[in-house]
Amino acid sequence: MLEGLACIAMAVYFEARSEPLAGQMAVAQVVINRMADNRWPDNPCGVVHEGPTNSKGIPLRHRCQFSF
Repeated sequence: MLEGLACIAMAVYFEARSEPLAGQMAVAQVVINRMADNRWPDNPCGVVHEGPTNSKGIPLRHRCQFSF
C-alpha cells in the first residue's frame, strides 16, 4: 500500500508540483480512475509506469503515461 501511495505522490510531484492543490488532486484522480478501468493496470505503480519497456523490463524514459 505504501509503495502505491509513493507512486501516486511521485506522479503528482513531477506532473503538477507547480499547480494549485486542485491540479495536484486532478493528477492523483487520473491515476485512481485508470486503476478502476480494465484498460490500465490495477495498481498505482502499474498505472504511473505503464508504457513501453526495454529488454530488461525498465520503462523507457519519457515514454510512460506520465512524462517523468
